[in-house]
Amino acid sequence: MKHMGPAYLIDLLNAFWGPKIRFTRIYQKVLRLVETLHYFTTRGWDFDSKGLIELWETTSEEDKKIFNFDVRQLDWNSYLFDYLMGVKRYVVKDRLEELPKARRNLSWLKLYAAIFNAVIWWISVHIFARQRSRRYRWFNGSIGFLLTYIWSNYNFRPQFRLKSLEEYKQRTCF
Repeated sequence: MKHMGPAYLIDLLNAFWGPKIRFTRIYQKVLRLVETLHYFTTRGWDFDSKGLIELWETTSEEDKKIFNFDVRQLDWNSYLFDYLMGVKRYVVKDRLEELPKARRNLSWLKLYAAIFNAVIWWISVHIFARQRSRRYRWFNGSIGFLLTYIWSNYNFRPQFRLKSLEEYKQRTCF
């Protein structure tokens, strides 16, 4: 309901005026992707690789250059970017040429979500704080909206830089 409710509301508003973007269809696609990848992304996978280090140490320098299987040398940021682009391209079937359009759609979706949250806060405050002053209602509604906006739009986890799309296109066959 948290995600499908706003999608249905936005599609209802778009039916009266606005572009013919179908957010329910887009979100159902995202939901299918999440459900498909859920098993692989939520499990803790442990692989026993005691022999791998011994094999690497006993391998000749020439073979190390030919068969480089040392995961300590792996650029994990580049690997993660390639993984995500592969999911985007082969699982979701998105084309990289449409990335600017997808970014614009994401901006509109964020705007619609912010408007939806503001309306929900306005309704909630006016229902539950009916006896309070107008200033009190506006203050609580504004604070609630701002905290909801910050919580949903800012990532408080540490971030790392992924390579740009241009770098990715140079390394792959596009």
